[in-house]
Amino acid sequence: MGSEVATRMLSVALTLLVALQLSACATLPSARHAQFQSTLPVDTERFGPRPDIVDEVAVFTLSEAQQHAFLDYFYQPLREATPPHERVHDYLLQITRGFDFHNDTRTASQVLSSASGNCLSLAILTTALADLVEIDVDYQLVDGTPVFEQRGDIVSRGVHVRSILYDPRWQKITDGASGARRPGIRFDYFPEDTKRVRLIGNLPYEAYVAMYYSNVAGEALAAGDRGAAFWLLREALRHDPGNAIALNTLAVVYRHAGDAATAERIYRYAIEHLPEKASFLRNYVVLLTRQDRRQEALEVSARLERLDDQNPFSWVAAGREAMAAGDYREAARYFEQALDIAPYLHEAHAQLAIAYLHMGKRERAEQALGLALENAPRRSTRSLYEAKLAVLDRRAGTP
Repeated sequence: MGSEVATRMLSVALTLLVALQLSACATLPSARHAQFQSTLPVDTERFGPRPDIVDEVAVFTLSEAQQHAFLDYFYQPLREATPPHERVHDYLLQITRGFDFHNDTRTASQVLSSASGNCLSLAILTTALADLVEIDVDYQLVDGTPVFEQRGDIVSRGVHVRSILYDPRWQKITDGASGARRPGIRFDYFPEDTKRVRLIGNLPYEAYVAMYYSNVAGEALAAGDRGAAFWLLREALRHDPGNAIALNTLAVVYRHAGDAATAERIYRYAIEHLPEKASFLRNYVVLLTRQDRRQEALEVSARLERLDDQNPFSWVAAGREAMAAGDYREAARYFEQALDIAPYLHEAHAQLAIAYLHMGKRERAEQALGLALENAPRRSTRSLYEAKLAVLDRRAGTP
């Protein structure tokens, strides 16, 4: 699998100048978040009327031909001895062998018809298949090797989602025995070195559905369609009112549309109420700086510096945001902070190398890129870093 294809496989949650964060539902009731959102304007003049949006049922609905193909496989007599959840797993393995993994977020039917999509798309397909044969599925968010892409001033960050298919024949032991775990199979579309994977947690169903709409909204915004992005984000927040990704992206939409006041309301609310604040603080600094509110920007920057966030990926994302704004010295500080927490993150070393190059620190850039190469888990990534190191070496030898 080529380097570009390998990285694209991880892209799940398109976020715009933000870090991945879990929904804050555990901190505040969803009703509280919904109440805040009800005060946000529904500006049809600015964003246009609500377009046709794929509804939740359609996201997980397969065509009749696709259903029949799966059910024929599932109920073949030769598979009767195979546990039902294993049959679903085996079918997924079979049909994904020739898949093209890339950024597009697709419905279950689109995944099968195009034989392509990102890993959230494949989780959606897993749900659609499992629902047909009444197999329970859970979803997990994983911070393993996040992927960043930049198109214009839009930085997107992808993370990894994986599914767990449960054995429907299992019955919970209720006679006082403890430690019984529900048997299941984890279907991971991009197997990782488990030493480098950090489980964020189980993903509630409503947050999982919201991810679909947030992803598609991010794709719409990257394509310049602010109207579609706005309405898709409203749909995401309808499912998961405390979704930090959707809220942060919605603030970016308002800012791009010239409504800085509403963007600021979202940032201030999120900083006050959501547990992981780094990306909101950073984006708020960007907004204040563009409005020439320098003293306020300095105060918020100082608060960001003091933030005790032990999630290294928050600092990686903040560093990328600073890079996009041209603040390379600040970006380097954020990447260094991420590496203080997790020195094995090859992508943080690589981004630090880029920041050093912009600052004219070629020797330190070479050292950082060497550490990125040393910590890279996959051959394709190592090859990419080796090529970059070779370029630096050639430039260093140029008189």
